[in-house]
Amino acid sequence: MKELENMLYDSSRRCILLAVDVLEQKPELFNDMLSLCMESKYPMAMRAARVIQFYCDKFPETILNHIDYVIPLFIKTNVDGVKRSIMKIFIDRIDVNLIPDLGLVLSKCYDWLLSDKEPIAVRVYSLELINKIALSEPDLFLELKIVIEQMDFDNYPSLRYRTQRILKYLRKKEMLY
Repeated sequence: MKELENMLYDSSRRCILLAVDVLEQKPELFNDMLSLCMESKYPMAMRAARVIQFYCDKFPETILNHIDYVIPLFIKTNVDGVKRSIMKIFIDRIDVNLIPDLGLVLSKCYDWLLSDKEPIAVRVYSLELINKIALSEPDLFLELKIVIEQMDFDNYPSLRYRTQRILKYLRKKEMLY
C-alpha cells in the first residue's frame, strides 16, 4: 500500500494516469487503491479516487465487484474528491439498478444537493445522479421537479443550467405537466 501512496505524490493528471497504468498491469492492487480512496484522508483519498474513476472508465465492472464495500463508505465520506469521483462512475459507467441501497444513495445525493456547504461540483454531480436514478424510476421525477422548483440556483449557473435541461427533457417526454 505504501508503494501506491508513493506513486500518488501529487494530484496531476500525469501522476493519476501512471497509477492507472500500474493498476492495469497489476489489477490485484485495485483493492489497495480502493482502500486508500475510502479510508485515507485528503489529499490521498482524493488522488486514489481519481485513479479509481479513471480505471473504472476502462473497466466499469470492477466497481460492481466492490460495491458493498464502496456504498457505506461513499455515503459517509467527507472528502469532496471521493464524492465526485464515485458519483462520476455511477453517472457515466454503472446501471444504477445494480447499486444496492439505492435509496440511501439517493437520499445522500439530495442531502448534498440541498446543502449550501457542499462545493458546487458535488452538488452538480448529485443532481446528475438523482436524475439518472429518476430515469430508471420515473415515479421519482415529481419529487425531483419539486426540489428543482423550490431551490434558488440563480447564483450557481452550472446548477441552473442542469436543472433547466432536466425540466426541459421531462416536459418533452411529457413526464411532467
